[in-house]
Amino acid sequence: MRPKPPSTRRPRHGRRADQGGFVLALTLLTLAIITVVLAYLFDRTQAELRLAQARNERTDAWLAMQDTQAEVIYRLLTNPITAQGVGNGADVIKVDDRPYRGVRGTHVSLQDARGLVNLNTATDARIQRLLAALGVEPLQASALTDRLRDFTDEDDLRRLSGAERREYEEAKLPPPRNGPLVTPQDLRLVYGWHRQDKLFDAGGIERFTTTARTIGFNPNTAPAEVLQAHAASREGVGVLLALRKERPVSELDFMTLAAGEPGTLFNPVIVIPGETFRITHYAPKARWAVRYSVTLTPRSAAGPWRIDYAYRLAQSQADPGAAAFDDRNIPALPRRLSAPAEEMPDLLAPLFGR
Repeated sequence: MRPKPPSTRRPRHGRRADQGGFVLALTLLTLAIITVVLAYLFDRTQAELRLAQARNERTDAWLAMQDTQAEVIYRLLTNPITAQGVGNGADVIKVDDRPYRGVRGTHVSLQDARGLVNLNTATDARIQRLLAALGVEPLQASALTDRLRDFTDEDDLRRLSGAERREYEEAKLPPPRNGPLVTPQDLRLVYGWHRQDKLFDAGGIERFTTTARTIGFNPNTAPAEVLQAHAASREGVGVLLALRKERPVSELDFMTLAAGEPGTLFNPVIVIPGETFRITHYAPKARWAVRYSVTLTPRSAAGPWRIDYAYRLAQSQADPGAAAFDDRNIPALPRRLSAPAEEMPDLLAPLFGR
């Protein structure tokens, strides 16, 4: 008999093992895909939850700021405004930009506009002294002032160190406005100023300036940098700041202690706050703040107040020390005046025909 050739067929149990290995690999691959998909969906869900939480926090912060705004404007309209601030005695709200705790953990600060440098009406010398107080060299301060004037004046004549349309075109900037600044942030649109990042860091020059229409300078509410813009003696400014902690200063104090500029017809020294205030709101959980200028107009047919300008800014610009604030070190807004209604100033009377 011829011997049978060896069989080339694999054993049946070997085929089953191969099939089992394939099924196992397919199962593991399927599980891996499902794991990846689930991880992706989990990450997406977590991201959506974080976004929703952030939106809710922004909404809550905005509503709390709105409530604080209503409270602050109510106080401005109904409380007496004195050299100490808004209100009387221990219940006075200082208007020198110090922070207060507002509604639901928000922070608010009020700054009398008379204690700021008005970018649209200040003299060249005053702007240059403010820049010097912020660390700008004299020649550069003079050039920046020329460029600011060229930006706001109505003509196309270039000052010595100024800039007109040609310089803006070469720098690929929008042309000069040839009109007043609307907000202090407009300084970033001015040729030369747009490169001065240090001037805008941590609030910078915006903290000390305004563009709202106001008359007079108040040495009781001006920060040190603004006092230096109005006075010739830095040592005297320090003395004036120390005196301010004890009592409101007078025009005579300002002129004798700090060698301050005497008032003029269009910019007198007035030692009580005016009708215009810069208000800044921010919430500890928010990364932004809201700043606006409000002017009280109790006898206007258009309303008891108007918003001159408003803008949003980073919280660090609103208050450089905000990140380090401890609410326990920030006083709450003083209580409302408890005087009888007949003793309260009826500033809303014109709105109701009284």
